[in-house]
Amino acid sequence: MIDTTFYAQLQAFERTHPFIPTERVGEVLSSAPEAWLDQFQSRLVQLGFTQPPLATSTTSHPPIGKIPTLFYSERCAHPHSTLLLYNSYSLSGNQLWHSLPIFAYLQALEAVKHILGDLPLSIKWLIHFQQDTETDLLPAFLRANQSRLQANACLWDDTIGTSEAGLNAASAPLLLLGSKGRLGVGLHTTSPQAASHSMHGGIAPGASWRLLWALQSIKDEHEQIHLKGFYDAIELPTEELLQATAELPDSAELLRQRWGLPALALDLEGLQLHYTQLLVPTCSLTTLIGLPFSANASDNGEHVVTHAQANLDFHLVAGQIPERVYTQLRHHLDARAFHDIQTHWRYGYPPTPAQAPDVPFVQLARASSELAYGQRSALLPTTASSQPLALLAPQHSLPFVITALAGEAEVSAFTRQTALLLASFAQRKSGER
Repeated sequence: MIDTTFYAQLQAFERTHPFIPTERVGEVLSSAPEAWLDQFQSRLVQLGFTQPPLATSTTSHPPIGKIPTLFYSERCAHPHSTLLLYNSYSLSGNQLWHSLPIFAYLQALEAVKHILGDLPLSIKWLIHFQQDTETDLLPAFLRANQSRLQANACLWDDTIGTSEAGLNAASAPLLLLGSKGRLGVGLHTTSPQAASHSMHGGIAPGASWRLLWALQSIKDEHEQIHLKGFYDAIELPTEELLQATAELPDSAELLRQRWGLPALALDLEGLQLHYTQLLVPTCSLTTLIGLPFSANASDNGEHVVTHAQANLDFHLVAGQIPERVYTQLRHHLDARAFHDIQTHWRYGYPPTPAQAPDVPFVQLARASSELAYGQRSALLPTTASSQPLALLAPQHSLPFVITALAGEAEVSAFTRQTALLLASFAQRKSGER
């Protein structure tokens, strides 16, 4: 399955071209993308990529300085062997950590071209420079460009989400075979009266209390979500993937220290923690605002709130459909006489069901990973974060694997894994023609 001759050549190449960044390169990658984006694009051109041909920013999500919100480039050379690459880069947080997977993919492409004398693949590469205030740009882009982004397989990286969830605490190779979906809902209500002093709180309806009572009915203190039918459609992964989840090291202490908490919700740890992280849908209250009758009035907290609004953020698991959950929420509110609580769809995309471990592209990725790292890789059923991967192929016909860098010390193995997968995928597609 893996070309042993190519692997020997890759090892020889790595001895003269180390994959671990030098101190100087590390300093550049630790800087904002402005410091390395031009160099990155010039190296893509040397590999045969074109300059970004698609509009990658919008009025609501403009570029940050020289950084596009979405960066896209492609190399069209072998139409029967087309691989889509995806990386994300958060504009907040550890910039070196966010840039390492991008440059690991780049170094892998360069290594394959150097060893084989050609890069026997067509590559489409999408990089999302994430802003904290932006949630729907990437899903909208994927929906609008499905035909442009068509490929034979997809290598999607979720180093950021996997690291934030503490899933890579053991520095072991991880391959994730599915992703969560997402739904954002806005709720708001307005009390019909003019400004009322709080002394009238017993007889003048308050918008904040109405919204709080509605929210309290949706989710309880045990983290259970009370929308009728909410859990009914959930699809559990195979026993093999459940077992891999059970074997993950406990990351409860890591997360408690990182977030400055005495304990996680429900005192979760070990298997229960990872099961909840990966396989249980969530509903988070992310915004709650109450305003008096006149936002310009000097209130001093003495008036009944007449305008209240909130945002809910659902992270969904395999089998759940965002549109159905939105309908369940509306029915839940109406059944409890919260007709005055208005809802509006903010964003949403479905979960991506886990690929079967015997899918040929997954098998190639697993073999590449285990050879590169020299140890068994863990196959997890889904990401802890939500990723709009399902929008690339609505019928789930696109083979994919989601990668995650385990740690800075593993950059060399991660790059080696990617190079092996690229070369093996190209060889396999060539053999099919």
